[in-house]
Amino acid sequence: MPIDVMEKRGYFMNKFDIDPDEIKFHLESKPKDIDEVLEKAEKLERLDFEDIAALLHIDPNPNNKDFSNLLETAKRIRSDILGNEINLVVPLYITNYCMNKCPYCAFYCNNYSKGRTRLTFDQYCKEIEYLTAKNFRTIELVFSDDPEIGIKEMTKYIEHLRNKLEQGEGGMIGLNSSPLSQEDYRSLKSMGLDIVLSWQETYHKRTYDELHKECVSKKDFQYRLGTQDRIYNSGIRNAGIGVLLGLYDFKFEVMALVQHGLFLREKFDRFPIVGIPRLKEASRTLFQPEQKYQVSDNQLKLITAIIRLALPYSHIFISTRENKDLIIDLLKAGGGSISAALCSVAPGYITHKKSELNQFEVFSYEPAEMEQILGNNKFIPTYDPPFFDHINLKSLIPEIFKGNAALFIGSGLTSTVTDYTRNSSIFKKIADILTIKNIIIANCDSILEDTIKHRRGRINLIQEDKDMLEMESDTNVYKIHSSFDPLMFNKLEELFFTRTILFVGYNINDDNINAIIKKTKRRLENRVQYYAIMRDPTEVELRFWKSNNAIIFNVDIEPFFDILTEKLRTDPIINRYTFNALWEVRKQMEMSSVSLAARYRGIRDIEALETILERFKEALQDEKTRETGIFWGYDFDFHVGISLASGNSSFYDICRLLYRSLSTLSRQAQSKETLKQHEEILDAIKNKDEERAVKHMEDHIDYVREIWERGLNPR
Repeated sequence: MPIDVMEKRGYFMNKFDIDPDEIKFHLESKPKDIDEVLEKAEKLERLDFEDIAALLHIDPNPNNKDFSNLLETAKRIRSDILGNEINLVVPLYITNYCMNKCPYCAFYCNNYSKGRTRLTFDQYCKEIEYLTAKNFRTIELVFSDDPEIGIKEMTKYIEHLRNKLEQGEGGMIGLNSSPLSQEDYRSLKSMGLDIVLSWQETYHKRTYDELHKECVSKKDFQYRLGTQDRIYNSGIRNAGIGVLLGLYDFKFEVMALVQHGLFLREKFDRFPIVGIPRLKEASRTLFQPEQKYQVSDNQLKLITAIIRLALPYSHIFISTRENKDLIIDLLKAGGGSISAALCSVAPGYITHKKSELNQFEVFSYEPAEMEQILGNNKFIPTYDPPFFDHINLKSLIPEIFKGNAALFIGSGLTSTVTDYTRNSSIFKKIADILTIKNIIIANCDSILEDTIKHRRGRINLIQEDKDMLEMESDTNVYKIHSSFDPLMFNKLEELFFTRTILFVGYNINDDNINAIIKKTKRRLENRVQYYAIMRDPTEVELRFWKSNNAIIFNVDIEPFFDILTEKLRTDPIINRYTFNALWEVRKQMEMSSVSLAARYRGIRDIEALETILERFKEALQDEKTRETGIFWGYDFDFHVGISLASGNSSFYDICRLLYRSLSTLSRQAQSKETLKQHEEILDAIKNKDEERAVKHMEDHIDYVREIWERGLNPR
């Protein structure tokens, strides 16, 4: 996206805004080639506004090839990111009193006073008992703008629900209400609120102003537009954006919604939840939407698929307004959660089973029926809370790629590994993430450090203070026990302050590490720096990590490292930009470095380089080490040795940084050919032949780059 457009959109400011003329320009421009856009989306590359506009021009006719290809692409992306699980969410309406006058809504304040009701707190508690007994663990509390319900009452409702969920297997609490202040959201978060959904209704300001001109709290378009900023700034991790399709042209709405989603992604590093309900007939209202703005079933499929491509990691919420057949089609097109497994728009399920004042037409199915419908379509229904935090892998990848991450391996890892030997694939995968240079181990076995040493060539094994006096490698393995030496404790504290930490198999009862985490939390305030990888954490573990601003990956450990290493190798942003840029920098730097090394090298420099290549050759002849990563330690040493021989310390620092980053992407070069090229480079350095040294280095870098590029997820 061009910088001037980003500035216009508010990416570099504190608020999001909409430019109708810009949207109109993109929608009226000549559409781009659809196949190119779909190919770009399949690689999870960011789609620009021209791409979105092109997709919106697709005719949603089942016989249209472009439409079919779009749906298939969205289905694959959804499957890759979310798998086949569908989260079952249940809404609980608390009240249908409202002070606003939205003409399209049955809760319009002047509409049919006899149908009004709100749950008493005792009734609310009984409703919660009813829903949790049906296994619902994600409950959305829905408030209209009831003048009798304020932040005090909301706090009471949320606190009770949080306590009830924690008595069982835990869960997530959602809120759908009129927009609140940042302070109010922060207060509700402290009571246990997890998710806030706030639909914009329409992003077209003139239409919004006309529809809400007689409203009270809903009159301010800009205040509503800034709701998600206040949600995220309060510390709540999950915010929803959405539109009520049918109030204005859906193409405009989708363009604006995607812009809003990308703005939030840039500003808060979060993909928002997305809601795209359609306007439905509401009880006792006379509102007549314009025919041209009505959205057909196929257009809704088109919209769902486009949002999946544009905001691939967003959780798309499928409304209760649709029937079961369309729900299945929308899930295939990219949807993630549904609330049709039991739904009522009357306050309560057992308190008021029927209402004369329905906000809109709904389809509600008993949980068992919806489970069967989903199962028949090869989906897996789950009452577990939606896993929104998978999106943070995108923010984690650069930290690992740049060498800013450390890994904490706890004793709990042993319970997840069946082949607990050096040949175990999980240990190899951990060892092969070369940019993780600091690994902390909290168990008595030596398997992991042995594997790291076997794969990388050498390590600094640090178990007490004296081990920190002689550091020969840039890989540090800290072996910790029940107590620490002072210097080692200080070093660990420094790591926790300066690195992103991945916790694997961590025992939250470790008082020493908990003390460091607690101290770090006070310093880092709301900054996310901890990631915990675990499957099915207990409620106690969830509370522990949540209180420490950590993100939990609720996945099995080995598949997590499969995904992580694949993302490091194939991440499109790294591949497209960082990879090419780093190679060009490395090539120019190493050619300059080898030229200076040939000019200024001393006897000790030659001896050091000869020793490295001799060890490289010995390792190559040893069958036991032939398949390990030990060669790459010698390869690294050789290039660093040349930078040292150049006499320029900055070359040495840059060489270490570049080699570390590029090693994250792939390690594909052939060992024998690499050794041969190293020997040619060394021979030129020994003979002080700068021209030949530069030529051999250039050929070597081009060779290795070509080999490594073959490992970068070709499509």
